[in-house]
This record gives sequence, structure tokens and C-alpha cells, in this order.
Amino acid sequence: MAIVSLFIDFVAPLFPTLNIDKMLTAICTGVLCGIGYGLIYTRGSSSGGTDFITLTIKSKKPYLSIGRITFIIDALIILLGTVIVSKNITGMIYGIIVAFIATTVVDKMVYGLNAGKMTLIVTDKAEEVAEAINKTVSRGATFLEAQGSYTEESKRVVMCACGNRQMYLIKDAIKEVDPAAFMIIVDSSEVMGEGFEKKSSVL
Repeated sequence: MAIVSLFIDFVAPLFPTLNIDKMLTAICTGVLCGIGYGLIYTRGSSSGGTDFITLTIKSKKPYLSIGRITFIIDALIILLGTVIVSKNITGMIYGIIVAFIATTVVDKMVYGLNAGKMTLIVTDKAEEVAEAINKTVSRGATFLEAQGSYTEESKRVVMCACGNRQMYLIKDAIKEVDPAAFMIIVDSSEVMGEGFEKKSSVL
């Protein structure tokens, strides 16, 4: 809070006033604010402002994202400020645009940084597939027991969570081991645990 206040009162006035498009200004402001707030949230801290309200709501409604809660709060503040104080509809629209972009970037940073892929591999060579995954990207795998509904044959399913880039290497490795393997690849919004980023306690 002290650093932000210092920049607003003493550092910002030192910069020249630029006469540029308002929409471009809103986009740049939203992106930079989103990156800043994202860095704060992912490090388990807060800016000392409405963050406390956001995190309180998050604790009560954990299925809501940080960005969505923040956008609702910011939009309400902008709307009330416009109705009660400024009466500037144009400023209200740009303010909502800034808030939307900033909160979208926040969600991408908070949740997107831990995003990854998960694959389920139905194969007759489960051990060889798991070994190939380990050699290729140094990732462990989990064996799941499964049974086909049509043939009623028992098979092992190899489950592996990994980063987005690693999935391409895994696909190639599995094709070499078992070209007939059946693979299901899904997006994971968050991957946490051993070998992945730990989730910050503030979230």
C-alpha cells in the first residue's frame, strides 16, 4: 500500500501526459494491473484493498474464481461511483473494460500457471508405457484397473498428469511403444502436488 501510494503521488506525475486512444489505454491498464495483481495473489499476499473482501467471499464460495469475484466487486464500485459521483457514462464503460481485462489476466495467472494436461491410456503394455513416460519427461504414472464393457476384458489404464509441452513428447513416446494404444487427453485447469507448483494458501 505504501509503495502504491508513493508511485501515485510522486512517481506518476514525473511521466509525460500522453494523448493516445482511450481504448488502447484501457487495454494496457487492464493487462498491467492484471499482471500486478496476479503476482500478488500467486505469492500469497494482497494489496490491502478490496482483496480482503474478495478472499473472504472466496473462502465462502471456493468454486468462484478470484478474477470473477474481483470483477463483480469492481463493477459494482464503478457503477455506484458513476451514479452517485461522476455521472460519466463513458468513463464507466472504460472502467468496466479495464476491470474485465485485469480480472481475466488475474485468472490466467493464478490458475493458468498451474494448468496442464492429463492423459488416460488404455493399452496392453501398461508397464512399458509407464516406463517410456518416465524416461521421456521424468513423470510418474498411475495404473488403474479397468474392464471393457463390450469384450469384458480386463486391462490396465495408465494415468499421467503433466505440463502442456510434455504431452507432445508423451504422445510420440506412447506411439512408439504401443501404436494401438487408446489415448484420452484432457485439459487440467490446475495440477498440484509432487512435481508441480504448490497452491498458494491465499487462494
